[in-house]
Amino acid sequence: MMLIRMFVRSACFLTCLAPLILLVPTAHADCSDGEITATFLVSGIYEGTNIQIDVVDAAPLGPVTDPGEVEMIAAIQSVQPGYAYQPAGSAGPFRLFWAEPMDFGACAVVDGRDGRVVFAGTVIWSGTGEVNLPTSDSHPWSSPGGEPAPAPVAILHVPSPYWWDGYGTPEEFTDSALIAVRDTDVLSSFGECDDYSVTSFIYTPQVGVLYPNLAVCVVMVSGRCGPPWNGQPVAIDSSTLTRVRALFH
Repeated sequence: MMLIRMFVRSACFLTCLAPLILLVPTAHADCSDGEITATFLVSGIYEGTNIQIDVVDAAPLGPVTDPGEVEMIAAIQSVQPGYAYQPAGSAGPFRLFWAEPMDFGACAVVDGRDGRVVFAGTVIWSGTGEVNLPTSDSHPWSSPGGEPAPAPVAILHVPSPYWWDGYGTPEEFTDSALIAVRDTDVLSSFGECDDYSVTSFIYTPQVGVLYPNLAVCVVMVSGRCGPPWNGQPVAIDSSTLTRVRALFH
């Protein structure tokens, strides 16, 4: 009889607990279903300069169409026209295209899966080019302090034309940039969702006379992440945020 009572009580406990188990939120329920690539432009990475993040952009991986070179160059021309681009190297899914500078040239990095232009900038002989993409933050971001995001599971480097490793290797520059990048809430969002990978490119806005202190490390972070970088709406000001919160009271 005692065994029967214990069995009944256990069964009742499990039956009553079942609805509560269903109410427990799934870990990382807000993580993106697909891959997101966040692009950081990090300057001040050369010895004696101050590291700073200039721009953060984030976009989801689009439909994988595996575009050819002609299609990828056409995509680059749509955001940075006027140059004769040629393929110049790759790392992972990212493809580098370079327009040889006589006096003026350009470079661009394209995701070879969906054809999205991740980065585009001009290059000037003995002068200074400028970044054309990305040019502004796609979402608000911060460096909240505390423990940095976990390290990436893989780091690749797109070869950089005209860069001399005597100034510092891509590995050294990327490690310096990641010190700042891993402190952001952006990377915390990636790290909380899943493993992520990093691909870097050293952008030099000038050739001929190369000033390494002007180099920019383009850090492309790929993986799953949480809001707002996963595509959810972003509250753009405090009044908007107040109205959003009011919906849940």
